[in-house]
Amino acid sequence: MSPIWTIIPVFVDEGNANSFLGRHLLFNRFDFEIFVPGDLERECKEEDCNYEEAREIFENIPDTVEC
Repeated sequence: MSPIWTIIPVFVDEGNANSFLGRHLLFNRFDFEIFVPGDLERECKEEDCNYEEAREIFENIPDTVEC
């Protein structure tokens, strides 16, 4: 039995590639988080909350682990 080959495009146009690889910035068109410290609302409600985001808020390992 021979495999069934389908032809699918390997490359996408520039617009789709940029939308996939792009970064969603918060609040305005500049990177807000560089200038303003993290807070619980922004880091864990507006973004996916994970250990790294929680660590930005609590700034120490015991409080981060406790959360």
